[in-house]
Amino acid sequence: MPHRRIVKPCSIPVLLCLAGYLFAIAYGVTFLLPSMVMARGADEMLAGYVISAAAISSVIAVILSGHFSDWLGTSRAVILSGAVLTIACIGFAFDQGTSWSIICIGLVLGLGWGTFYTLGPLLMATIVPSEQRTRGFGMLAGAMMAGIGTGPILGRAASAANLPIESTFLASGIASLFGMAMFAFLKGRIARNGIEEIQGARLSWNAVHRLAKSLACYPIIMVGISGAIFGGLSSFQTSYASIRGLDFSIYFIGFMPAAIVTRLFFVGYAAHWSPSLSNLLLTGLITGCIGLFLANTGNTALYFSASAMFGGGYGLFYSLINAQAVNLAPSGLVPQALLLFSLSYFLGAFGFPVIAARIIVTSGIDSLLVLLGVLGAINCSVALTYHMITRTIPSSKAASDRRRRL
Repeated sequence: MPHRRIVKPCSIPVLLCLAGYLFAIAYGVTFLLPSMVMARGADEMLAGYVISAAAISSVIAVILSGHFSDWLGTSRAVILSGAVLTIACIGFAFDQGTSWSIICIGLVLGLGWGTFYTLGPLLMATIVPSEQRTRGFGMLAGAMMAGIGTGPILGRAASAANLPIESTFLASGIASLFGMAMFAFLKGRIARNGIEEIQGARLSWNAVHRLAKSLACYPIIMVGISGAIFGGLSSFQTSYASIRGLDFSIYFIGFMPAAIVTRLFFVGYAAHWSPSLSNLLLTGLITGCIGLFLANTGNTALYFSASAMFGGGYGLFYSLINAQAVNLAPSGLVPQALLLFSLSYFLGAFGFPVIAARIIVTSGIDSLLVLLGVLGAINCSVALTYHMITRTIPSSKAASDRRRRL
């Protein structure tokens, strides 16, 4: 990795987080897609198709983002992703065509979001020293979660002001434009501070094979399952809340601050915990929260509490396993570990909603919650396997040292 001059943590990383917040609003408004398509006479199935179309293009963007970074430079590739997000949001706002047109717009959204979601952390890894990466990833993830949560809240505010839901998508497009301007300014700051962007980030089969054989595969697997839980639960909160007689904005009001606070203020402390035990604790908490959603029959306080606990657990868990994927990656494969981490997340967060939509239409929201609980249990088992493996490593190393001394 090229030599970098480290800058003050209150300058470039903060600008990166602010710009990331603005870009993330574009993804956050996708949680309003069920309401928008239902207002046009369709059902949740179309929303699931749109989100899954975004999943397909996101996967393509994640795979190619390393190539984009090497060809254009990471900063330029991120600015380009902002332009794509702007086009997608404006498309959602003004599209009045067929279901195919909105699915195509979903494809465009996925290209922009997948590229930024992958290269944003790569930029953070470039501008902060390795010992501060957990903190840097937590800051960026917290800012992005704030943007994701802002999208639905903007939709609720638009509804209260008797504005069409399309106005929220237009506002998110404007936010992406401001984010592009901030990243353009950020690119200049990076150059003036003499920071060289990471090169050689593209994926290869050899890199994937080496990562699959390393301990980094465990956090990569867990983020995919967690992404499916997050995507399945968050994408259809409007449907869940309607059936339970609740206000869906309560979910995001509870989820967003908890996820942001844990990522910004607790991740630094949690980084000193045992990684494997933290994984066990947090996967158990996430699974328990799904049970609370299933058991709730319309209690607003329980709805808020479950949302906040889920946000705190998921927010902290994501940041910790993000750092684990980087720290456990074989030498020279940190960029590829970040790319595979993002790829796994998108397969879950964007790919699972099409399954979730079909389950809701055919069997109801409770069946979806049961399936999410099963996914949570599987994640717990992966965390337990990782814990058992890492427990044997110190003793194996000690035995090897004793044999060498003899």
